Amino acid sequence: MNSTERRRILAAAALGRTPGHAGPDRESGDPLHAVTGQIVDVSPHLLIVETEEGSEERLVIAPWATAWHGADVAPGDLPLGSRVIIRALRDGKVVERVWADLTRMTGTILSIEGRRDLHLELDCGPHRGRRSVVIPYRTTGRVRVRHPQLEPGYLFDAIGVREDGVGHALLPATSQPAYPARARTNPSPRVRRATATHLRNRHLVRRVRLRRARRGLSHGGALRRGLPRRRGVVRRPAVPGYGFFIESP
Repeated sequence: MNSTERRRILAAAALGRTPGHAGPDRESGDPLHAVTGQIVDVSPHLLIVETEEGSEERLVIAPWATAWHGADVAPGDLPLGSRVIIRALRDGKVVERVWADLTRMTGTILSIEGRRDLHLELDCGPHRGRRSVVIPYRTTGRVRVRHPQLEPGYLFDAIGVREDGVGHALLPATSQPAYPARARTNPSPRVRRATATHLRNRHLVRRVRLRRARRGLSHGGALRRGLPRRRGVVRRPAVPGYGFFIESP
């Protein structure tokens, strides 16, 4: 049993359900399909999407279908022109779940402004450049739970929606590290070498001390220093290397 199967079994036991395989039912022969594109027309029962290839897909909205556009909404209430990701059944012709204008905002905070609605400028890397992000006042508390340091230099990672080319952060995607993005969390090689040298020196010192102690016992030096010096007292080893006894003349 691998770690994935073990987590699935533990989750099923905690939720009180029967453990099964993740994803679609393999025995039913009805796999899931993904459709992406832009909404051209929508009604309570039909969704027409223009795909990236330029073709139109007409999908039937299942009675149990749900949608997300910053919050849970009915699929028929999605705005026209939204970029959607659709999870579909029946060879990709029946809508089961829709995500509209979904986006993820990840980068280093460059600046932050505002008191209620926070406006952030993110550095998303050399390939994505900079990006403007808005944290609405209603979601500020939820975002700050996992991103307490909304300051320049710290990382930011959230999920939200796109509105007029601006990302609106609604949910934190990951927990924010407690240190700035440019902070060095690992010790430098010089520090590691110094630590190794220090440990090696300590080991050598212990070996030298042990060698001196053994030498002192073998020659009587360690115990000889602790005996009183009196005239007429002869000190002879009782057992070589283990001690002495005192014999008066």
